[in-house]
Amino acid sequence: MYGTLSAWQLLLLNRPIALLQDISAAILAAPTDWIKASKSTFGKQMRGFKELPAQVSIEFDNVFRFCDEEFTGGQETMILVTELTVNLNTAHFLTAYGYKEYFAHNKDLLFYQQRTELIDKIDALAASAEL
Repeated sequence: MYGTLSAWQLLLLNRPIALLQDISAAILAAPTDWIKASKSTFGKQMRGFKELPAQVSIEFDNVFRFCDEEFTGGQETMILVTELTVNLNTAHFLTAYGYKEYFAHNKDLLFYQQRTELIDKIDALAASAEL
């Protein structure tokens, strides 16, 4: 299908381009040792990706702490958990890395099991669409 790309899709498409540009710049800066320059640049990028789950967990800490302090017993935390559950990106993150505060708040809502089933169905549909 053709149409406009979302900001997330643009980010995903531009990420490998940016990596290749960074590697090209590193090679131009050190043309005699281009393999080392390429590995170093790629390694920095990978370390950034490895640190990302910890950074996201800190953001989750902040948002849950805010909701717990400002909206004690209110519907806002339930809305937050619902939004995290139905958003495909956060659902994949939570499935891959988990997050104890989410599961604690989610326990009463019973969304985790439904979310996992939905992700499995979405992944199966996506896989069958690729064939």
